[in-house]
Amino acid sequence: MAAVRVAEAPLRALNTFGIAATARVLWRVGSIDDVRDAIGALRDAPGGPPLVLGGGSNLLLTGDLEQPVLQVAILGRRVVAQDGATVTVEAGAGEPWDPLVRWTL
Repeated sequence: MAAVRVAEAPLRALNTFGIAATARVLWRVGSIDDVRDAIGALRDAPGGPPLVLGGGSNLLLTGDLEQPVLQVAILGRRVVAQDGATVTVEAGAGEPWDPLVRWTL
């Protein structure tokens, strides 16, 4: 997935409360390279530093956003190490929480 830039992006589906709001610019990123590309493009963008979000479950919007929004959708999960009863896992920043927890169980 290449970084995707969306102008006047609706954010209703990206916040748990379903508040109608619009981002002047939304970047969807699905890889580390996409993040680098988007950050490079946003370096001199108007509106200030970007708001970084995942699935929006910890976000309450109160209106439209002038600053850029960077939606991280990096997927992937794997077992990194296993030592007896201890298992270390790695998950992408865009992995949905509930399915990830079920997978670890």
